[in-house]
Amino acid sequence: MATPSLESLAVRLDRLECENRRLARTVRRLRTALGGVLALGAAALAAGAAVQEGVVKEVRTERLVVLDRLGRPRVDLAVDADGKAALQFLDKSEKPRLALSTTPAGTPSTEFVDQLGRTRLALGVDAFGPPSFSLSDQNGRPRFVAKVLPAGAPELSVMTREGATRLGLGLKSDNRPYVDLRDARGKVRSVFGMTSDELPILELHDAEERPKLIASVKPDDTPKFVLLNNNRNGGLAAGLTPAGLPDLLFGDPAGNPRLGLGLKEDGSPGLTLTDPKGRPRVELAVDPAGNGRVTALDPGGKPTASR
Repeated sequence: MATPSLESLAVRLDRLECENRRLARTVRRLRTALGGVLALGAAALAAGAAVQEGVVKEVRTERLVVLDRLGRPRVDLAVDADGKAALQFLDKSEKPRLALSTTPAGTPSTEFVDQLGRTRLALGVDAFGPPSFSLSDQNGRPRFVAKVLPAGAPELSVMTREGATRLGLGLKSDNRPYVDLRDARGKVRSVFGMTSDELPILELHDAEERPKLIASVKPDDTPKFVLLNNNRNGGLAAGLTPAGLPDLLFGDPAGNPRLGLGLKEDGSPGLTLTDPKGRPRVELAVDPAGNGRVTALDPGGKPTASR
């Protein structure tokens, strides 16, 4: 058997080294592929725990932003540093135009914003449950506010740029309607509404919202107006009887009637003076024949003297 030459041995050695290098490269590729398969398997297992039939059951994040095709934020969902949770819809300039939010206390609100970033329309529910609706001017100041009070009565307010209510209307808790006019300070100066008997009534107030004049219609459909003092007691009352005869009554500071003037059905005039309890004690009259008469009355209203 011939002995291999040194040259042939060198060639074989080179071939073995090439094969070893190819095997090493193949092993590295297999190792990398196996690692990728294992990573994908682990990801699939993790995803399988949260996904069932292609539906994500839960996503946890501190902020969620949805972009349009140009990469601009158009929807933003987050909770700010004060604990206010808000979902905002943005325009193409990335300015919020519609916001749905809840305060840390849980009261919800919805705001519609103009292109300058000012709230123009707002809806909300306060901490006690009553809802409200407001419209604002170009400076973001509320000018029209509608709400339902805790007792369930609706109320509308028209406001100035400074925030003072100048006109209010709504229903009382017993369903009686009213309209009130207010001064620049927001003080009620005039109220038009209905009485508990479903009769119209008009009130004029002073600068401290005390009623000073009340005009109304009585249940017998006769008119009446009353002037009140600072204690809100009637100082002067005037009206007509069902027969259309005028009647005038003067009251003391406590509101007790002390003097009455009027006409009787026969057209004769009369004047009555009363005691502190409002009981007639003196009557002055002129009969149809033109004769004058003065009559003194006892506490029960019976004549004691006349001339």
